[in-house]
Amino acid sequence: MSPLAPVRAAGLVMRAAGHIVRDAGVVVRTAGLVLGAIGLLAACVAPPVELQSRNPATSVAPAPAPVAATTEGSVASSAAPPTAPGRPAAPSSAPTVFPALPAGDSTNYLVLPDMRRSYTLHLPTGYDPAKAYPLLIVLHGRGGSGAGARQWGFNQSADQRGWVVIYPEALAPDRSWSTSLGATSSTAHDVAYIAALMKDVRERIHLDPERINAVGYSTGGSFAAHLAGALRTTSIAAVVVVAGNIATRDSSGELVSVRLPTHPVAALFLHGRLDKAAPFEGGVSTLLGGARAIPVYDGARLWATSVGCDPDPALVRVGTIDQRRFVNCKGGVRVEMESHSGGHEWQRSLLFDPRRPTQTIDHIMDFLTHSRVATTN
Repeated sequence: MSPLAPVRAAGLVMRAAGHIVRDAGVVVRTAGLVLGAIGLLAACVAPPVELQSRNPATSVAPAPAPVAATTEGSVASSAAPPTAPGRPAAPSSAPTVFPALPAGDSTNYLVLPDMRRSYTLHLPTGYDPAKAYPLLIVLHGRGGSGAGARQWGFNQSADQRGWVVIYPEALAPDRSWSTSLGATSSTAHDVAYIAALMKDVRERIHLDPERINAVGYSTGGSFAAHLAGALRTTSIAAVVVVAGNIATRDSSGELVSVRLPTHPVAALFLHGRLDKAAPFEGGVSTLLGGARAIPVYDGARLWATSVGCDPDPALVRVGTIDQRRFVNCKGGVRVEMESHSGGHEWQRSLLFDPRRPTQTIDHIMDFLTHSRVATTN
């Protein structure tokens, strides 16, 4: 054997080992590429971390984003999630315990940004804080007061039917209500006042949010109609306008109305055919600062069109009362106009049947209690 043979054999062994190492490196690199591809694929199909399920016992919900406050006039109110027009916000899941309060009248005060204002609250006989009550807002006329409005008889009817009644107070000197009709020289934020009043009442009284109603006489009637469209934090179900106009025409002939609702709100317009202060046939109104009121029927028709009724009602004479009932109203609301043979004064009774007069208060409360009819809309 050649003495160099062992050396050559060792070289062959070393070259073979080099090939093995090189091939192993290729295998390792290939395995690395495969693992990388698998990892990338897993990242693509896995859900984001924020959406993966977490243990509810240990997870912490993110803090809600702040909600900007809304205002109604000049008074700030707590913001709430948006709801469908005319519908109250959904009640909180946590039950509210309302305080036990005595039945009867109480005077309450509100501190607003611009002034201090008051209202009278009437709770019915047998008031139960756990029960949800319908509410009636009663608005006095120009120069009147809540004390005068209490003489009309709503408290007695409320005691019998189980309603809560509130009597707001307009401001001096003319003690009227500020609407878009120029009915008062006051610059008071009356809508903001009613919004604050409603917030105050809701915090102490369990109210049925589907049965918030307003009735007003003269300029109070105009304001009751105005509230149905102007209030954003309270949904008015029905209004009764007694001896009040809801629209005028300015010097150029343009129509100016109260804030009309665009969602279904029931309405009863009760007016005397001899009324000159709030002209039944339209014309200059001293109550509205000399503005030219449109006829009461035209105002009722304007309302009916706004809330989705057929615009042309039939005229029916019942006793001494002329009735016009608008039909096919959205939401099944009732929109009616009734005229009697009197003037601007508050009528104690209505002669649907001359042999058996109907008390005006009972007629109004019956309308508010049944302000919707069956509908297929």
